[in-house]
Amino acid sequence: MALLVMVAHSGKTLQLDVHPATRVDAMQAALAPFAGVAPADMICMVRGAKMDPGRTLAAYRLPAGDAGGAEASPVFLYSKAHLAPGAPLPAPDPLPPITPALPPEPAPPGPGHPLSACAHPALAALPGLEVAVAHGAAVARAHWEASGARLARCRQLLSECEVQA
Repeated sequence: MALLVMVAHSGKTLQLDVHPATRVDAMQAALAPFAGVAPADMICMVRGAKMDPGRTLAAYRLPAGDAGGAEASPVFLYSKAHLAPGAPLPAPDPLPPITPALPPEPAPPGPGHPLSACAHPALAALPGLEVAVAHGAAVARAHWEASGARLARCRQLLSECEVQA
């Protein structure tokens, strides 16, 4: 069953597959490499109650099961080091730029195309126009995909801000 864990200092949202018999300290050990917090420095809370590392998740009615899923009762993970007065802010995650993967310029159509030999200039230009339109569509598709990736990143960053709020 899934358990949603929200890391307060970074805003990251993690999902763990756990069972009600899983101990809180085992959950903390599994979260440590992903949250960047040692288990001894973790404070885990659910529904306003601090979780005891020696107890099982079932003691906190976790995981929530089908009655609302993992989002119904998320676990909030706090770092003692980041809660201390005067603690430095966590380092920001580097965000690599999202650039569209533009296709290379197409080669002009060869003289072997049947319309290239036409006497009428409009008909003779059609093969070149076909290549140009196909290239323009490929460029537009690349920009569309990059825009979708940027929108997904914005949704992720908004989610992280909501966790930190």
